[in-house]
Amino acid sequence: VSGNTLPLYSIVGGNVSLPCTNVYYPNCSSTTWIYGSIEEVSLGRVKKEKLNRADRLSLGSNCSLNVSNVRAEDAGVYTCRQFLTEGGQQHGGDATVHLSVLTVSSSTPVTDLKPDGTVALRCSLLTFDGKCN
Repeated sequence: VSGNTLPLYSIVGGNVSLPCTNVYYPNCSSTTWIYGSIEEVSLGRVKKEKLNRADRLSLGSNCSLNVSNVRAEDAGVYTCRQFLTEGGQQHGGDATVHLSVLTVSSSTPVTDLKPDGTVALRCSLLTFDGKCN
């Protein structure tokens, strides 16, 4: 069963809130977030073990997944699911977010920038399904 898919964009170093549009319990005790195939939030709690980015994840209002200090590798498919009990049957469909992350860099060091000078910027958008420059 599938639900809505939402495209979302962030810049490296920014903060982003991924909405969960299929919330069952407002206190988020039924909410599970999956990144790719990795379960990062289970029944409303961020999984701290074996998760090198757990300190950058939190649950926000309406059970949204907040990602702070976004990195390029955070781009991907996030799925919000509702389970009434651990190991129980899924309630309702998936709420999917496709996160793309924009990186902007300069080939000129900041110390070399001059007023009215020229600077070349390189923009790279890492999408949920591959890289697009």
